This record gives sequence, C-alpha cells and structure tokens, in this order.
Amino acid sequence: MRGRTKGNTGTLYEEEEESTEEQSTEEEMEAMLEAEVEEEVECEDIKQDCHEESVSLNDDITTPIKEFQEFSFDICVKDDFGDIVQVKLEKGKHFVNFQWFCKNIKVKAPSGKYFEFPCYRWTEDEDEVIIREGTARLPQDDTGLFKEQREKELESRREKFRKGLLWTISLDDLRITYGVGTLDATSLLTHPLPNGVTSPPCWLVPTIRLSHTIQFAPRLPKFSGIQVTSMLKKGAPVLPVEIAVLLAKPVPPAIMKRGLPKKGGGLQPILDLWKEWRPDIPKCADGNVKKLPKEVWFDTEKSAEFTWNNFRGFVDYGLGRLKGYFYPLNDVTDFEKILKDFEKILQDFNIENNLETVMQDWTKDYMFGYQFLNGCNPVMITKCVNLPKNFPVTHEMVKGFLKKGVTLQEELEAGNIYIADYKILDGVPTSSSQCYLAAPICLLYKDRLDQIVPIAIQLSQNRNGETSPIFLPSDNEYDWMLAKMWVKSADFIVHQLVTHLLKTHLISEVFEMAMYRKLSAVHPVYKLLKPHVRFTIAINAAARENLVNEGGVFSQISSLSVAGMETVMQSAMESLTYESLCFPEAIKARGMEDVPKYYYRDDGKKIWKTINCFVSTVVKIYYDSDEAVQNDTEIQEFVKDVSSGMNNSDKFQKSLKTREDLSEYLTVVIFTSSAQHAAVNFGQFDWYAWIPNSPSTMRKPPPEQKGLVDLKWIMESLPDRGCSSEVQGTVWDLSRFQNNEV
Repeated sequence: MRGRTKGNTGTLYEEEEESTEEQSTEEEMEAMLEAEVEEEVECEDIKQDCHEESVSLNDDITTPIKEFQEFSFDICVKDDFGDIVQVKLEKGKHFVNFQWFCKNIKVKAPSGKYFEFPCYRWTEDEDEVIIREGTARLPQDDTGLFKEQREKELESRREKFRKGLLWTISLDDLRITYGVGTLDATSLLTHPLPNGVTSPPCWLVPTIRLSHTIQFAPRLPKFSGIQVTSMLKKGAPVLPVEIAVLLAKPVPPAIMKRGLPKKGGGLQPILDLWKEWRPDIPKCADGNVKKLPKEVWFDTEKSAEFTWNNFRGFVDYGLGRLKGYFYPLNDVTDFEKILKDFEKILQDFNIENNLETVMQDWTKDYMFGYQFLNGCNPVMITKCVNLPKNFPVTHEMVKGFLKKGVTLQEELEAGNIYIADYKILDGVPTSSSQCYLAAPICLLYKDRLDQIVPIAIQLSQNRNGETSPIFLPSDNEYDWMLAKMWVKSADFIVHQLVTHLLKTHLISEVFEMAMYRKLSAVHPVYKLLKPHVRFTIAINAAARENLVNEGGVFSQISSLSVAGMETVMQSAMESLTYESLCFPEAIKARGMEDVPKYYYRDDGKKIWKTINCFVSTVVKIYYDSDEAVQNDTEIQEFVKDVSSGMNNSDKFQKSLKTREDLSEYLTVVIFTSSAQHAAVNFGQFDWYAWIPNSPSTMRKPPPEQKGLVDLKWIMESLPDRGCSSEVQGTVWDLSRFQNNEV
C-alpha cells in the first residue's frame, strides 16, 4: 500500500467442505488492524469470502513501513475454515486521507498451504475492496454469491470505464408513465419538429454525427464523481410525442458550458470516460492522466521516469532553440554538433545503438533500402506485381540498375521489384506555409547481392513529368539525396501516426478498455492480458495532452497540424482489419514471405508462434470445448466491445466460436501490444536521431525539375537546429524503457 492511514480492516472469508446439504455454509473472520504509517509504503494485504463467525484483532500496531516492504501479521481463529476463497480490504477515512495501493495479499493457512489474492488497485476514502483468490474462473463456473459479486464488479468497472456519450432524460420531464427505452440518435432527425421549433437544439446534430445514442431513464441518476445512469426495459417504445418534447428541450447554457449534469430535469449530458477522440478512429479514455481511474495510473517508478524524460526533452528542446541563434546549420555534418548533447546520456545509460552506422552509411542506397525491411517502419514495403498507373517508370529509365539481360517486366514477374507508396499523405493539409509534405512513390529492387535498393522515386501522386519528375540513382548526387530524404520524411510521419500511434497504442487502448469493462479480475483472459496492456491508457492520455494535441510536440516537429494528423489516421482506418493485425496474414498480404534479410518478418513469425502456442495452452486449460467459449458471456462481450471501440466494427468480429478463434484473437492482443510495439518503437533513436536520415519535416517544397538541387537547397529543406533538437529529445524519450520492462 502507499500512503498513511490509521484503522484499516481486513476480512477473510474461508470455505468449508460442503456437507450433505447442497447449500454451502459461510464462516467469516474479521481482523481489525490499526496502524500508523510514518512514510509512503507498499505492503501486501488480504481478502476473501464465506461465513458468520468473526474474530477481531484490536491490537494497536505502530510500525514504520518502507515502500515495497511486505507487512505481515498473524490472525488466530478457533476453527479450521478450510480453503480461503476471498478477502475483504477496507480503508478508513481520516483527516489526512492518503490513497493506498495494495499490490497483492498472501495467506498461509495453518496447514502450510498458501493462498494468493492479486489486488493491484488503489483504495481511497472508505473504499471496500473484495478480492477473490487468484485461481482463474470462467463466468459459467461461478454461482450464487460469487456470481453476484462478479456482476457487481463489472458494473462498477463500467461506471469508471464508460463508452459513448449518453443524454439522460427523466421520465417526469417527458411525462412518460408507461415505460422507458433507448432510441438511436440518428432516427431523431426523421421525426417532425414540434410547433414553434425551427431547428434542432445545438447539441443534437453533433451528437448524431458522433453516432451516440439517446438514453431514457426512469429517474434522474445520482451525481457523484463519474456520472452514471442505467437503462431499464430496453425494448420499451418511445413515441413521437416524447421525441417532440425531447427536441424542444434545449440544454441550459450553464450546463452545456460545464458539460456536467445538475439535478432538476431537462436534457442532461452524461460525460463518459470512453469517448471518440477524433472521428472515425479508435475510441479512447476521456480525461487527462490525473483524471483517469486509478486502476490505470502509472506506478511510482513509471510515473517518475515518465516525468523526468519529458522534462529532459523540454530542456533539450530549449537549449537547441537557443543554440540555433548562435550556431546555425550550414552543412550536413553540423548535425553532429546537436548529437553531442546526447553523448553523456548514451554513456550514462549504457545504451547500445546503431547510430554510428547510420551516420556513416545514411547516403548509401543499401542503407536506405535496409530500413524498409528492418528500420522503424518495416511495414510499408510491398511486393510490386504491376506498376501504378500514376508512376510511369519505364525499362529504359532503370535498365542500368537491373541485372544484365533482364527487363523491368521480367523482374516484376520474378518478384524482385518492391514498392513503398505514401498515397495516404496525398492532399493532407500542412500546419503552416513554412512546412511542406509530399506523397512519394519509391520503387525498390532486390539486386544480385540480395539487397533492397531504390531505383526510382517520384515525389507526388501526380504523373505529370514536367512538375513531378522521376528521380533515379544516375541523377546528380544532390538530386538523388534529396529525393531519398523526401521519402524518409514521409515515412517518418506515416510511422509515427499510423504504424506506431494508431496500430499499436490506440488499438491496445481499446483492448485494455474492453478488458476492464467486460472481464472480471478472476477471468483467465483478464489475468493473461493485463501484464501486456498495462499503462497503455495512461500513456495514451499523456500523448493526447502533450504529443498529438494542437500545438503539441508532433505538430512542432512535423509538417502536420491536428487536422492533418486526423486525416492521415482516418485514411489508415480504411485498411485496418482484424486480419491485418494477424502477423502471418499481414506479411502474406504484402507479398513479403520470401524476401531475404527481412529480420522483422523472421523474428516476428517466431514470436507470434511462441505467443500463440502459449495462449493456446492456456485456453485449453480453461475451455474444454468450443461450446465453453461460446457460453463464456464475458469473453463474448469483450470481443463485441472491442469491435465497437475500434470505430470500425464491420471489420472486426463480434463473437468467437471456437477455442482456436479465441487463441488467435488473444495472440493478436498480446502481439500487438508487446512484440509489434517493441519492433516499431524502441529503435527510434537509432534511426531518427541522425536528422538527415529521416527528416521529421521539410522547409522547402519538393523540386519540380532535375538539376536544381545543391547542398544549400538541402540545408534549407532540412529541419532547423531547434526542431532537430526536439526530434532527438522526443525519439530518445520514446525509445526508453524501464529496467523491469521486457
């Protein structure tokens, strides 16, 4: 636990052998523990469930406890209760009311048998936390009191992790006496407006656009903390007269401004924690890190490190801006001066990196091509069977870069031609007139050394050769160098917003939200997933506050505003499917099964297979048949909730039928949040710290003719010193991981 308190109660519930009567009896033992804690502590406590007899321990204990220290005490009882199945933990409310964090509770019975009760949650005020013994159980295996507690647990979680924006009407306001119901918001527009109302209230249209629902409740909810209400008699009819009354009741301006309901009738908005951060991208938790449910907070170590890294990045950025006024960048080698600020950091943290190799070979074509296979964004490259119509590369253009005696068409048919197309960036608005963005197309070739090298680059989706020439390795040095920089700049943006943010962070947040909302803590899948998705909600909330917000870090270091980021991610959602998250299927879909030296694929397939093997074993332990999967109401609701949270529900299944389906689904969750994220995140400093290798933004437009580019043009295109410093600080921060992180 963490904090200070006096007067905490732990109650143990134990289970006896059942008698000939089918009803099991319950025996309850209460242990009262009063403790004064002089400093922050983390200790292990206890809870569980069963009978009537109770014993109190009233001894006052005054013990200084250090953080992460285990705190043990003995409880004496006159009867042997058998296996302990549940523990109740209570925290008293005092004048100085610190929050407490209970990691887990271990109980040693007189028989010598140990029982573990994983808690991993905060307690505050006068919270009462009931903890089941750690053995995992499916919902269909619980009956009676345990089933009831399980349902209460999930109901409580759903109050904290809400999905969708609800508008609550009291029945008194609508003068309904014959039932309540739910109405999809979009259908409201089909009903005529009441007399005297010329247009819907201001809240209605945006609510409809967000695909939220209108909820009718039999009475006003109680407002305390997160606002919650329940829906009763779901199928009850809602008549046009009630809809007319609804439309005629605008939200009071004061309520609309605060966004919080007040008692007294009228249309009242209920704010939820799971909301749509941006239209048509996965839904997320609402609120900043401090306002999130405490279950998803960083632990002390993670929080301290996260704050320190952000502070260090801010300092580096400020120093970079300051130095930029006195030490401008005049040559590519000047970027080495910025990296000197990180030399001490790299030594202090003993970070092994490939940065030196990148700095030496970044201009070479083999290094450019290698990054498409094993760099930060190894998912853009695709086997090319037919050239796009807007990319008119001819054999005459590239014959000097192919093996002797073969044509471009023959190499296409042989599977030796690859392509990276950044059409997702076409037409995306930039953040200012001083920032530029391109949507290049890059043709790559597997040469006789089995290296992937570029052989043609077009810097737009426009095939007009007069304003969008196709650059070749045979062009002058600076033309070809700048063309490759433009490709890597586009790759940087797609990597950060799509490959990294959208397809690992935001997706994993949906998984974590659905896990909390739909799976009990004793569900085996909850226990399986939690270590892999923990901190995702908190990290994403921090990112929405600092990295991808208006005026945040990403808009400062890239060419995109928040509107541009939104456009890119919305475009990426069109191709986001469940199948695209299955690693073997994703590799196959891009035709990348046999390309040599593709270590991302080779390692990824091994990790996927290992995870799937482990998950399949766990699934078979708890599910003895496919019917058991189908009868697991919690797992079916979890899958359905994920589908809804993805905001792309037609491309994600809403139910699972077999154990094999469940194993693959859970493999997707674990692989995405662990292996895939690691592959596209932790190498960022290696590949991005040398700014010319992957510029985060460009300050001049792409050249429309060949032969114009020189070193001065390139330096005027690359990010300035201040921006470069912030990029390096940001990718260093993102590449860091804790000592206990695998």
